[in-house]
Amino acid sequence: MRDGQTVTVLDVHMAEFWKFLERSAEETTDPAQRLDWLAFRLSRVSVEHIADFQLHLDVLSMDVGDASGILKG
Repeated sequence: MRDGQTVTVLDVHMAEFWKFLERSAEETTDPAQRLDWLAFRLSRVSVEHIADFQLHLDVLSMDVGDASGILKG
């Protein structure tokens, strides 16, 4: 990826996703508190959306041939 490009997985911009994680670190003081902060905010997202997001991230890390087969079903 070149600088300035936006990567989107489903409706989530990867830069915004990383900002979300950075914000969790800024607003909490320890790992347990951070986990609670993330769990609370992610509980508002549908399980299907989270699963689809993870699937697409997994596909991005695969060989092109393998990814094509998964996305086509």
